[in-house]
Amino acid sequence: MVSATDAAMVYEASRLAIEEAQVWPDGVASAQTAALARVTWLKANGYTELAADLKALANQ
Repeated sequence: MVSATDAAMVYEASRLAIEEAQVWPDGVASAQTAALARVTWLKANGYTELAADLKALANQ
């Protein structure tokens, strides 16, 4: 089972990647793709709130 700490680290790393990607041409699309894969992982491990928040950030 994935710990809450691990899930939070995956969420935070993905959030930062999306934020940082905004300064690079085509960076957002790549970060969104990676973040959506992590959304699936978070959901599969029971962290639906983090998954929903990350999905919203990725789709901005």
